[in-house]
Amino acid sequence: MTAGRMWYLKYARVWCCLGLAALVFVAFGRSAHYDFVWDDRVLIGDNPAVRDAAHWYRLLGRNFWQVGDVMKDPSRTFYRPVVMVSYLADHAVWGLNPHGFHLTNLLTHILGVWFVFHIALALFGRHTVTAFFAAALFAVHPSHVENVCWISGRTDLFCGLFYFLAFGAYLRWAHAERERPVLLGLLCACYLLALLSKEMALSLPLVILAHVALVDRPQAWRNMRPLLWSFAVVTAGYLCVRLVVLGAVMGPPALGLGERMLLLPMVLAKYLGVLALAVSVDPHHCESLADSAWSAQYVIYLAVMLGGLALLVAEVRSRRLLAAFFGMWVPLTLIPVLNVGTFGDVLYADRFLYIPSVGFVFLFGAFVVQVLERLSMHRPAWRMAVGGACGLLVCMLMFLSAGHASYWRDSVSLFRQASRTSPGSAYVHYNLGGALLDNGDYPGALAS
Repeated sequence: MTAGRMWYLKYARVWCCLGLAALVFVAFGRSAHYDFVWDDRVLIGDNPAVRDAAHWYRLLGRNFWQVGDVMKDPSRTFYRPVVMVSYLADHAVWGLNPHGFHLTNLLTHILGVWFVFHIALALFGRHTVTAFFAAALFAVHPSHVENVCWISGRTDLFCGLFYFLAFGAYLRWAHAERERPVLLGLLCACYLLALLSKEMALSLPLVILAHVALVDRPQAWRNMRPLLWSFAVVTAGYLCVRLVVLGAVMGPPALGLGERMLLLPMVLAKYLGVLALAVSVDPHHCESLADSAWSAQYVIYLAVMLGGLALLVAEVRSRRLLAAFFGMWVPLTLIPVLNVGTFGDVLYADRFLYIPSVGFVFLFGAFVVQVLERLSMHRPAWRMAVGGACGLLVCMLMFLSAGHASYWRDSVSLFRQASRTSPGSAYVHYNLGGALLDNGDYPGALAS
């Protein structure tokens, strides 16, 4: 082996991280020049708490939406002080220049991609190329446009950042012989920071239990007691703080329990469709109960949900337990935003897929590993063909994301796009009218 090749292999992970950062900048880099959009003006521009750096600690006792008339909405019971502190820090550096806020989103996403890459390395073992491919899919997937290009969408970026770090700490903790208390402390601290960024982090204990049950099994079950107690203490403390600050653990559901159960097949099928590029990303999905339970398409939604469940069972029966875990990752991480509780007032949205998409791209990576292993005895040309197809897929997703990112450059562009995809939505036209009014386009605003 030549000295040059040895040097390359020694720093292969560094090159991979640099390549992933480059992919993010190609897909989303233009967003650094975008404006405040939609909720950004309320959460940042009109929020005095963001400008009060001397009393930053007061953010620990505030509702995320404690600003303007929106604070009267009982469905917006959100406690996200980490994100509010990030707004305050951005304002301290950049003032009300939106470019700095967008740069924070970009850098946070890059850090999240790097953590996903290192989790993939831990799960895929020697397959560095496969880990890079899975992380590249995550880096440029179109479902992340809303998270990266919308400043208010950074809730999922920060939650994902600490979520991935916590899961990586768990993987180290589960197989470490030394420094286990330190790793357990790091895991709990990251879990708490993820919870304080967004409620989706409540799914982390379920994901870790699924990994223990499907992948680690006997070895890990013997050591789970301190981890389970730690999760219980952190979760209980977090829920108590929510109760004190917000007056409720969860907001009131917009629909009855029966209606919410009827909507689950549609919501899950739509999420899978967005991940598989069968459903286009959209700034506003306006489906309702009538579009789900009372339409002929409901049979398709139900078939997709049951088909996914059947595939998971088949993976377990075939002893492909790592692939089964990746498949479980998606529905488990979606539980907090399925409106069963509820932790929000939106039926489903692209931004909620930031953490769930990790399971999808890992599952795709596991499929590539199986293909490459079957081709290992064949000519290298076949392996090169698979690699070329993977590279083309990443490039296609990158340019799709760049195209969708352009809609988020300002509020008028965003809601004009939403009015094309949801022409019957009064909510979209109302927001488009407000954006046109802010720009001085009075005839257009009146028409909307």
